[in-house]
Amino acid sequence: MKRAKHVIVFGLLIIAISIITGIIYAINNPYDLTEYMEGLTKHNNLLFNHLGILFLFLLSTLSILGSISQVFIIGFESVSIGYVIGEFFLAFKFKGITYALITVLVNKAIFLIILLYLLINSYIYIRKSFHNIIGVSKDYFSQIILPILLKYSIITIFVVIYDIIIYFFGNMLLNYLTFML
Repeated sequence: MKRAKHVIVFGLLIIAISIITGIIYAINNPYDLTEYMEGLTKHNNLLFNHLGILFLFLLSTLSILGSISQVFIIGFESVSIGYVIGEFFLAFKFKGITYALITVLVNKAIFLIILLYLLINSYIYIRKSFHNIIGVSKDYFSQIILPILLKYSIITIFVVIYDIIIYFFGNMLLNYLTFML
């Protein structure tokens, strides 16, 4: 992880710039939050969305050059976080920011941390792949592919459990906390 410090800084920079962009976009394009607030009584199903993104991350990691798309996916997720914060700020001022941060924490923050972790692993995979190309490593499957597939399997199980918890308890919590607004 010490060698991947610049990847962490780069990922955090992309997240920060994207969140600021999302906030600016929300302030310039207001949206009526009544539909969103009414939707809190329903369950929030993010499972297929998250699994699709994990699958795209896996494919882009294995294709090496496709790893650039991971930065755009992280950026898009961060822009949506900034948009939520900006819209709640416009509608409810500082109480809205507090509620938006709780909403983001429940729905997106943990998944964004997982994506940042996968970006770091993608960088490590690319380094190992280049070492394999120049002949430093001999066993490509057991030293490179198998650990990546194992990490993605464990993360997929974690994301499924996380999404099940969000599905049953996330919106209930957010609905309960609407008194803050």
